[in-house]
Amino acid sequence: MHTPGFKQSLMITHVEDTQFAPLQANNGAPRPMFLYRRLGVDKATGGAYDAHVIRAAPGAKPPIGEHKHTELDVLFVYVLNGWVKFGYVGHGEHTLKAGDCHVIPPGLSHSVIDWSADIELLEITSPAEYKSIDTVTGVEVGVPA
Repeated sequence: MHTPGFKQSLMITHVEDTQFAPLQANNGAPRPMFLYRRLGVDKATGGAYDAHVIRAAPGAKPPIGEHKHTELDVLFVYVLNGWVKFGYVGHGEHTLKAGDCHVIPPGLSHSVIDWSADIELLEITSPAEYKSIDTVTGVEVGVPA
């Protein structure tokens, strides 16, 4: 049996015990265009992983500019509802619809070009907290100036 390199605890999250709320992204960046439903995976894994459901905030407008994530092992997104269009540097633009998913490798520059008003995504990251860099300016995202 595989033993993870971190301590886990039992976590049960009921939908009625959570709500969608504006939060900063895992990298500390303000993302007012999205609402997050935190699932508690970060607490259950001591920060080794995180999982949350993301929706567009009412009236939210794209895009999210080109950036890359560093100090990140896994970033997995599964589209639950609607559609979202990503641009991946060196790989073109791809529209993901309900049932589609992607894994963005650490350091791959990408942007979120557009999304439907009913977009809903499940995002899983490891670790729970990570850094992001604005690829155009080279400035770390989410760090106070």
